[in-house]
Amino acid sequence: MKQHTHLSDHLLILKHRYPDLAEELARAGGHPDIEWIHGDDRGGGRINNFRLCGKYIHSPRDPVREAERMAQGVPRPGRAPAAHVVFGIGMGYLAEAVLGRLPAGGGIIMVEPDIRIFRSLLECVDLRALLGDARVKLVAGRRADDLAVQALREFHQDGLDLSGHIQSLSSYADIFSVELNNLRAVVARHLNEIDIDERTKSVLWDIWNRNLIENLKPLLTSAPVRGFHGAFQDIPAVLVGAGPSLDDNMDTLARLRPRSLIIAVDTALATLLAAGVIPDVILAVDSLPANVRDFENLPAHESILLFDSFCHPLIPVRYPARRRIMSMTGHLLTQTGDRVVEFKNGLLPLLEHILRTHTGFLQNGGSVITAAFDLAWRAGCRPIGLVGVDLSYPGRLTHSRSSNQYRSMFPQPSRFIPPEYRVYSDVSDKARVKVQAYSGGRVDTNRVLLMYKHWMESASADTGIACAVIGNSRGAVLKGYPLMSVEEFLNRAAHGRISDRNDIDDRLARCAAVGHDIDRNASILRLRHVRRELDRLDDFQDLRDICGISLDDMATMGSYDIGIRLKTVLRIEPERDHAGRRQQAVRAARTFIDPFLDALEAALIS
Repeated sequence: MKQHTHLSDHLLILKHRYPDLAEELARAGGHPDIEWIHGDDRGGGRINNFRLCGKYIHSPRDPVREAERMAQGVPRPGRAPAAHVVFGIGMGYLAEAVLGRLPAGGGIIMVEPDIRIFRSLLECVDLRALLGDARVKLVAGRRADDLAVQALREFHQDGLDLSGHIQSLSSYADIFSVELNNLRAVVARHLNEIDIDERTKSVLWDIWNRNLIENLKPLLTSAPVRGFHGAFQDIPAVLVGAGPSLDDNMDTLARLRPRSLIIAVDTALATLLAAGVIPDVILAVDSLPANVRDFENLPAHESILLFDSFCHPLIPVRYPARRRIMSMTGHLLTQTGDRVVEFKNGLLPLLEHILRTHTGFLQNGGSVITAAFDLAWRAGCRPIGLVGVDLSYPGRLTHSRSSNQYRSMFPQPSRFIPPEYRVYSDVSDKARVKVQAYSGGRVDTNRVLLMYKHWMESASADTGIACAVIGNSRGAVLKGYPLMSVEEFLNRAAHGRISDRNDIDDRLARCAAVGHDIDRNASILRLRHVRRELDRLDDFQDLRDICGISLDDMATMGSYDIGIRLKTVLRIEPERDHAGRRQQAVRAARTFIDPFLDALEAALIS
């Protein structure tokens, strides 16, 4: 007979680390088809195995040795810290075997695909040591995919290398093959995103910080993006990309504009203005000189520019302060209940420490269109529609034919080289994946656009907002975004609300009029305190942080490459040398930090 003696202790542990999961487990029932097996290897007569639907979960002869054999692929201590994924908690044998082989600083993500099995385990098996181990992150329940992504991101943020191999109980691999394949897809997507993200940071981090320095004056004189939060509750939003299908949808956009907030990526601006469609908000988040091209040779317009602090500095100066809104984009690492952990790149955390102001936050999914979705969600818009968001290369084209980016791709035409050759050749090098298209058949894409596609699909599912692709599309099919007409989309407006252009324009004007709450004198004092703390690096060997910012973070903020080298050195050098290495890294990063402090002080004084 089952002894229900462990559940309350387990739930008490879980409430601190996974409150939502603890509530779900408290309401769940146990699995009806579990048969408990008693043995002596964990103490006389205690449970040491179980059968599920008649199938043994662990070896009936020696489950401990079986787990140790399965964990042989985990590197022994002394190697670089790594994170490993274990599929199937079972009696905990496999997770314990993997933990026993982990190098110092490593961790595991422990996945249980069936909440009823987990509930039964918590009732009958003592798993307190596993659940309380700080090296273990637990994934289970209805938010399993979200928890898995969150755990992967947190381990990556802690500097752990992720093993792409999933350690799985063989019985679980048979019984839960669909769930295991889904987990493999989640891990593969994460590894793809991490690879792209790491490459991006390595190339652009210094450029971001240089742009931030140039953008400090526009940042201080532009409205913060927090003014958008909740400002367009239940008003439809249309996000406009610059994909090839944009050319087919100018009439669609003209019919949507009277009743919708139109948010366009910068690359689509030339196409829209040429057709007489004026977007309400233009997003500029890219940092390279090529993106300035989107704002060249344009007719006069009254659109609001929402620019990221890292965007190229020639972009915000083209708009008057009354038509500019600034944002600080970053990554959402954790969101559990009211607890939100955001990560911002470059010197943005130091800027926020000095200014002590709530600017607002846009989640970065890697693309301008993902930032547009986050803006619409935070603004309270419902439903959200997409136009020109192809996330693929229909017809082997990259952009709308009327966009400045498309025009710039063509060399001078000649009778030997057709004008489309360069675009076709470029896409042929990029397109390595085929996905389902709205127009039927399959369309070419690549792993970067595939990452944006997954982000948009997850955003729709996570927010619960009704989303759609409007009008004509030849792009990639997005799960959760049915293709529909203008009328169908507008009829989806929440609560039957009828928005109008005057109302939308009034709300936009109020958003652009929101002011910063910066105390410039107090900010200057904090800035000078940071300077003094940095100067102490030369004389005080016991300095562990700069104004509450760890030396590791301070070095990385100044230079991503320095931060990576510091992490590598700390892994291989004796711990007694770590303090000196951290101070050395921050001194090297001052090459980037000091110009930022100089420019910020000048901007605050002016």
